[in-house]
Amino acid sequence: MNGGTCRATNGNTGFQCMCPPGYNGQRCEN
Repeated sequence: MNGGTCRATNGNTGFQCMCPPGYNGQRCEN
């Protein structure tokens, strides 16, 4: 969300997102 870049971690059991400045949250929702 909001221009974040997400990639899978630990196979497909989880993921990690890199958020643009000014956004945070697991999916850059804040």
